[in-house]
Amino acid sequence: MRLLFAFLLTLLALPAAEPLYDQKNLAAWCIVPFDNQKRTPEQRAAMVAKMGLTKVAYDWRGEHVAEFEQEILAYKKHGIEYFAFWAYHEEAFRLFEKHQLHPQIWVIAGGKGETQEAKVKSAAEGLLPVIARAAKIGSKLAVYNHGGWSGEPENMVAICEYLKKNHAVTNVGIVYNLHHGHGHLARLDEALKHMLPHLLCLNLNGMDIGGDTKGRKILPIGVGTEDLKVLKQVRASGYAGPVGILNHTMEDAEGRLLDNLDGLKWLVPQLDDAPTGPKPKYRTWTDKPVPKAMPAPGKSAGGVPSLAPEYGKALAGGMLVDGGAPFEQWPLTIELRAKLDGKAGFNILVASSEKGASAHWEVYTHANRGTLSLYLPGRGGDFDTGVDICDGKWHDILVSLSDVAVKIWLDGKYVLERKPAAAGKERPAQQRKVGFGRLVEGSIGCDGLIDDVRISRGANEPTTWIKGPRQRMDITLGLWSFDELGAAKVVPKAPPIPAFKPVFAPLRPEDNLTSGHFVNRDRVFDFYAKQAIEAMGKQPQPELLAVYPGLDGGNQGHWGNQNDAVTWKDGRWDQAAHGNLFSGVFRGADLIIPKGISVRRGEASACFDPLKLSFPVRWTGDFIRLGAGRHGFSDSAKMAGKLAKKDISAVAQGEWKYHGFYRHGSEVFFSYMKDGKEWLASAFDGEKEAAQWAHLTKGGPSQWPTWLESAGTLGAQMPFATDTILPPAKNPYGTLFFLTGMDFFKDGSAAVCTMTGEVWLVKGLDDKLKQVRWKRFATGLHHALGVKIIDDKLYVLGRDQITRLHDLNGDNEADYYECVHNGMSTSPGGHDFIVGLDADAQGRFYTSSGNQGILRLSQPNKVEVLATGLRNPNGISATADGRFVLSNGQEGNWTPASVVFQVDTALNLGTHFGSGGPRAGVTNTLPILQLPRGEDNSCGGQVFLSDKEWPSLKGDGNFLHFSFGTGSAWLVSRQLLEGVWQSAAVKLTGNFVTGPQHGRFGPRDGHLYVSGMIGWGSYTPEDGAIHRVRHVGGDFPTLIGHETRDNGVLLRFDRPVDPAVASKPSAHFAQCWNYLFGPAYGSPEYSVKYPESPGHDVIAVKSAQVLDGGKTLFLEIPQLVPASQIHLHVGVTAGRAQDVFLTAHHLGKPFTDFAGYVAVPKDKSHEHAAPVATGKANPVKWEIDMCRGPVREMKLQAGNALQYAQKELRAKAGEGIALKFENPDVMPHNFVLVAKGAEEKIGELSAKMVADPDGYARHYVPEVPDVLCYSRMLDPGKKTIVYFNAPKEPGRYTYLCTFPGHSQLMRGVLVVD
Repeated sequence: MRLLFAFLLTLLALPAAEPLYDQKNLAAWCIVPFDNQKRTPEQRAAMVAKMGLTKVAYDWRGEHVAEFEQEILAYKKHGIEYFAFWAYHEEAFRLFEKHQLHPQIWVIAGGKGETQEAKVKSAAEGLLPVIARAAKIGSKLAVYNHGGWSGEPENMVAICEYLKKNHAVTNVGIVYNLHHGHGHLARLDEALKHMLPHLLCLNLNGMDIGGDTKGRKILPIGVGTEDLKVLKQVRASGYAGPVGILNHTMEDAEGRLLDNLDGLKWLVPQLDDAPTGPKPKYRTWTDKPVPKAMPAPGKSAGGVPSLAPEYGKALAGGMLVDGGAPFEQWPLTIELRAKLDGKAGFNILVASSEKGASAHWEVYTHANRGTLSLYLPGRGGDFDTGVDICDGKWHDILVSLSDVAVKIWLDGKYVLERKPAAAGKERPAQQRKVGFGRLVEGSIGCDGLIDDVRISRGANEPTTWIKGPRQRMDITLGLWSFDELGAAKVVPKAPPIPAFKPVFAPLRPEDNLTSGHFVNRDRVFDFYAKQAIEAMGKQPQPELLAVYPGLDGGNQGHWGNQNDAVTWKDGRWDQAAHGNLFSGVFRGADLIIPKGISVRRGEASACFDPLKLSFPVRWTGDFIRLGAGRHGFSDSAKMAGKLAKKDISAVAQGEWKYHGFYRHGSEVFFSYMKDGKEWLASAFDGEKEAAQWAHLTKGGPSQWPTWLESAGTLGAQMPFATDTILPPAKNPYGTLFFLTGMDFFKDGSAAVCTMTGEVWLVKGLDDKLKQVRWKRFATGLHHALGVKIIDDKLYVLGRDQITRLHDLNGDNEADYYECVHNGMSTSPGGHDFIVGLDADAQGRFYTSSGNQGILRLSQPNKVEVLATGLRNPNGISATADGRFVLSNGQEGNWTPASVVFQVDTALNLGTHFGSGGPRAGVTNTLPILQLPRGEDNSCGGQVFLSDKEWPSLKGDGNFLHFSFGTGSAWLVSRQLLEGVWQSAAVKLTGNFVTGPQHGRFGPRDGHLYVSGMIGWGSYTPEDGAIHRVRHVGGDFPTLIGHETRDNGVLLRFDRPVDPAVASKPSAHFAQCWNYLFGPAYGSPEYSVKYPESPGHDVIAVKSAQVLDGGKTLFLEIPQLVPASQIHLHVGVTAGRAQDVFLTAHHLGKPFTDFAGYVAVPKDKSHEHAAPVATGKANPVKWEIDMCRGPVREMKLQAGNALQYAQKELRAKAGEGIALKFENPDVMPHNFVLVAKGAEEKIGELSAKMVADPDGYARHYVPEVPDVLCYSRMLDPGKKTIVYFNAPKEPGRYTYLCTFPGHSQLMRGVLVVD
């Protein structure tokens, strides 16, 4: 304080003749987020007032929004003018109106377009909304220079003049910042003159010529070599407005402001050549000369022990690896650990390309100060955290680069955030390398050690602090552990992977007609084919190719541009009229009835339980409600009215059987046998012997008499034309046509079912499709997910039962809903769908359950589990003899990709397919088919071919596979080797406008009909549709059979290939990769030769043998190896290739039946098994350590529909809690308690852990301070106890589940009193 008082007295020496730089004209700027003291609003206002400053320009970050009003009140208290406000926030404007403030609003302009005029117009008009809002409160808007096009003085002036001329704007001007104007120093006089009519404020800074390229961008006034000249230029320009002085560093804001005032005091007398005192001794700057650069490091690098044994070796010295475009393109994240011993010079930690390149970046420390910094010469210069890390200790660093913000974390703490400048003129890199411990050009090295470097796509945040070495994720570009470094030798783990950035559009638009739709705006079509084409054009071909980057380019999270918060949130089903009947998992009156059937008459409603033959719940008022999450499909039927009666005592006794129910107009009568008698029961009229109400069992009046019409559109593609039949979306009932199943009557008419529990009849499926007719046949079923018609008898699968629908009076409406089979388990879990219905020649039904597995159902209510371990299966197909049954699994934990499973009852009956992890004593069966994420991100159903269905394509048991995710159909050929089935798949069409679910062949025309819907994760635009695929032939061959051999692949086609093309090895391409089978969500694509490195191995095609008159092609690939995925790009005709995706668990004997065969030895370095994860999860301390003080027991249970059963818990501040957490659901769940307001952040961070190999081990919980406590990831049926102390500060704290895809929906609140 004494020092500050003495300083204030000396300020009287400032010449009164210079009002421009008088303290009363100065505004403090960049002192809120830029202040290592992290002052409160009151402390900040007091600090400014003590200095004698009277104005503050307020900058802020998200954490300051809650303090906006405190800041205003503190300024008023201390007599500080709220002079300017950075950017825009509606809460701030509300407060400005409330407190009658009129600050300048400082905003960066945009500017898009090809011409100067277009950029000016777009930048100016983009400001109009904020200008209007500012005018309303009496404020002026100032265009802020922050680099790039809109930071050039001439362009800012042009924006202002455009607004004044074309929009009569009177409240716009310019705020000019010298720290963003280093490049203007040579023409500052001219720039000031040009800006002067519009200049509202000018912010000073210490200035060097080129200072932003030398680590001297932000200097105290008086430190810069050009400062006196600049002050003279500003005064001479005639500018007389406010002047800002700034901190903009992570120094103490008070110290830097005082340094600036000292500098002004020293310089101002010199403006008029008056005597002045000695140069100030700065508090926040050392003005010692920068030492010469350290000698360039040697080319070799050494490995020394790292921070702990599990980290192996660290890098000592400098080394280079191949870089290129992937390491230059934003968004980008750089992570590393470093231990720095000296700060006499600059320490380069990681750098990309040489300094002269516009895309250059480097993570380094400043000379002398040792402060961690980032240098971006093309995007804003130096980003200095102000934190000294040259202390001989290990530090963990994360740098996130995006156009929105540059962010830096140090040891898990957030230390810098700043918006980068817009990209300027491109200066291509000449040395596309990445340097560790050195610049790429070799001029500066590093005095310390570096380890655990990971560079990834996307702007990410810390996810793996403290818990061991980083792991590779599906967004990882490179991971370097340096463990294989010798004394002076680098042993690379894998060769460099060339950059690959394909265009979005499909290679054949006619086979992907929805590619231009909004849902596909970011989708990369034909990634693997484009990759093959590019690699085929290179000689020599690369050894490794890039992996699929992820959905929608890999920068928007694991699920691309789709999400629960927006894309899949749809309340239409909830808002629809549910009539007088609704079947579904019922929740109400503290009861859960899995097979509930809710009925209504007027204001009265009741729920019937067919497993008890009673009505446990009755209520009045509204009927039922559904949620909006995931279209409401994963939700229960919740009682919406007021409870009238609850009776759980009535339970069926003795011998009984539930038959189903009759509908008679708007009434529903339940039919069952008990005590040897047949009964009918009404929720509202009681129970009577069936004979008394026999007239109600003959069929009632028609409820939906109208036939509706729609027209189909015919496709013209070859060899497979895709016709589209959209249902009548506009209909009198409000039906939502999410079509889930379809089958045919003998006359060629069809029945379809919907996810919302309806069945419709469809007629007019002729050649032209001009008059397709639709009629509602049944409603109120429980998630109707399959239809099978046997001898014109209509069966529908629901989650509760198989129902046969009877039309008793010939009015084309179901009158009797007969329960044929309800022995399968109906879980209340939101993901436990029972999907697909098929039957064999014996009349046994087949379906697939997420809860039980692949099921064979026969009478009376017999359930046989043929296989388990299917993650969210979505379809079923069985051969007529029942030997083969197909279903599938969706990518997730223990399911590394989209997969098809086959039960061969002669080989693997009772097998486990892996979901949930290996099971002791149960044989695991490998999938018959795996498809990469770029081709199928979510499976639909399958259909076996036969002598009746596309006989020319049936091969040896071929089947069709549908991709729900990509809207496509695939033909799959099978091969049996060493007792294991494997396959090859080729795409037939990608023209489905909705996600295909199930397929049937028309009995009269022989065409394939596919019913479909959207749900979540489908890149298709329509709610639902029927597609007809016609095999029209043509010249293009279709693959109908294959054999993987030890020396290549034998391919058989339905028609000859073009020998002039197919006989050339250069017309073909092969690559392969493996998947990691483990508990993580999905898997990256791993090199086979380099098992720890993601990548595709390129395999040379030695020769191509055209055989059997052109119908057989053998691709000789001597180095072929078993792999999770083999991709062949096969040239079969001129101008068109066929892409084949093989799952090859084994290789057959070499194929030798061609001229010139010579055995080629295998390169043993390629022989690696697919990587396998251990599945071991980390212990959770809150399940081991007791909390402080006595504890109170509390219960929490996972519910269905991605919900907690208890949405709110209450605790007293600081009290000990023993939370008994139970998971009865079919999906894994956990409990994560987070800090107030942190739920979105934690949800986003956990989503980024999806493909992290150690994500499962860490329970998908990000290790950040905002996580207060958590449980382990509980598998279905498990329970645990979590011990923790409630937060000390009262309030509402969110708890959520961080299993991938759950955090947006599965939340509750801990209320702390």
